[in-house]
Amino acid sequence: MKQELAANLECDVLVIGAGIAGLTAAIDAAEAGAKVTVLSKGPIASDGAASWMAGWGFQTALYPPDSPEEHARNTIQVGQYLNNQELVLALTNETQRCLHRLARWGLHYRKVGDRYFQVRLPGSTHPRVPRLSREGLANGIEYRRVYPRQLRKLGVRALGNLQAIELLKRNGAVMGVIALDTVNGAFVAIRAKAVVLSTGGFMGMYRFTSTSPTLTGEGHGMAYQAGAQFQDIEFADFYTGCIVWPPFFAGDLDWVTSLRYDLAGVVYNSRGEDVARYKKGSGLALPVIFEKEIRAGRCSPHGGLYLSFKHLPDNLIDHYFSSMGRARWIHALEEIGVDIRRGALEIRPAPLESIGGCRVDARARTNVPGLLAAGEITGGAEGAFTLAGNPMSFYMAMGAIAGRQAAVVAKEVGAIPDDLPDVRPMMEDAVRPLENEGKNGVPVLQVKRELQEILHNYLHLMGKTQTGLDVALQRILSIRDDAEKWQVATKSRRHNNEWMEALEVRHMVTVCEMMARAALARTESRGLHYREDYPAPSNDWLCNLIIERDGDEMKISRAPVSFSFVEPGQR
Repeated sequence: MKQELAANLECDVLVIGAGIAGLTAAIDAAEAGAKVTVLSKGPIASDGAASWMAGWGFQTALYPPDSPEEHARNTIQVGQYLNNQELVLALTNETQRCLHRLARWGLHYRKVGDRYFQVRLPGSTHPRVPRLSREGLANGIEYRRVYPRQLRKLGVRALGNLQAIELLKRNGAVMGVIALDTVNGAFVAIRAKAVVLSTGGFMGMYRFTSTSPTLTGEGHGMAYQAGAQFQDIEFADFYTGCIVWPPFFAGDLDWVTSLRYDLAGVVYNSRGEDVARYKKGSGLALPVIFEKEIRAGRCSPHGGLYLSFKHLPDNLIDHYFSSMGRARWIHALEEIGVDIRRGALEIRPAPLESIGGCRVDARARTNVPGLLAAGEITGGAEGAFTLAGNPMSFYMAMGAIAGRQAAVVAKEVGAIPDDLPDVRPMMEDAVRPLENEGKNGVPVLQVKRELQEILHNYLHLMGKTQTGLDVALQRILSIRDDAEKWQVATKSRRHNNEWMEALEVRHMVTVCEMMARAALARTESRGLHYREDYPAPSNDWLCNLIIERDGDEMKISRAPVSFSFVEPGQR
């Protein structure tokens, strides 16, 4: 069936993705004088962006003896020296401006005198994380309150319920996107002088995850098809302890993290052994230790470990609860009959954040003209591991840098071409799952479940061996080869969530292939990339792994790290 465009829009700067990085990019580009459009596959500021789930982590160096340079050193050391050091310095210098702007917008931070009250997180040499004045309130809730107001003030065109499908290119440069209106099933083209990709990460692909299941790597897939380079896709962050039981809180991590650290919670396996203590000295990161225990069968009935506070007196726990201002999670625990004074919560590691992604420079530019990237879709800022509290401040800072740079690019480009590349093949490819039917078709939901099984068994904290990764890669390639047979049961174009998942799965396959190839190539263990057959780090691998498209093939190579600011082992 012939496909037609319902709309053909234009702007100076197009931002794809409306989390913290995207909305910050839109605001900064608009403040620089650009005509900006931002699109989201859900309602603006009510979509599945990880930003709205954020806790209170926000690293920024404000007062001596701390400094942006010291913040950068901490980031690079925790990142095990795989970071893009120029990018890290650009971000640590930008975070102060981001914080002060949030305060002007109406976020109320606790102060002692005229200074922000800040706390120190693991890996940081100084207290660097400001706390909101109201205890127990998450930053994500506040971000969602203030950001839409700024968009309206600046006249940014915000388009919700538009799912980006493929980037448009002309003469090698990105010039817009083809998107699907998920409400009525119509196709929309948006032309732009510069495009900022801020679609988030891909850790929502996993079956059990701490992040939004909408984060399935569409931006990664689109950027790869457009020719963008990726780096260090094998690295990702898994949070040590997310709730698996009681099910009411499954996947939650923020409040349980505060609870675990503030009250010195102890994590036991099913034998009653303090896991962190008896595995001390193993050289493994805590999430890997926990996952090994679970996969060895020393787990709770619901596949987790036991987080206990029974070693504490009741009145101490009561005092802590009262100091939290009776936060909502306390009421929820009481309502479902969970008393942490007597019983344990069940937790396990869960996917949290993509660390590798689009390769960008210190101005958030990719190797593809006209295409910038910001936020979790990028690689290089965090190296091999995340400094606690960095992600949200770095996403915001990178969004600000990308927005300003996109406005510069837009001024350099001049006029937007009136005509479009041929978008019919893109639209026909997108509707194929709707048109396919019959017994030879492959249900998209079956494909998604198979990918999740591969992710859990071979591309999780455990399971990375030569044999296992070879199996994973062959299964992924087999799934990719059957893409033309994928079909959905619901054939309507309006509000068809199954069709939206089909469009997501196309990019999931690309991301899974990148993950498998990168994990196969890096024959060492570093950060949370744990190769069971290469369990130690190697100086031979003090480099970045680069992935890019080469015709129909996925090319992988190494790139040296530039130690322009701090060298390995240097204070």
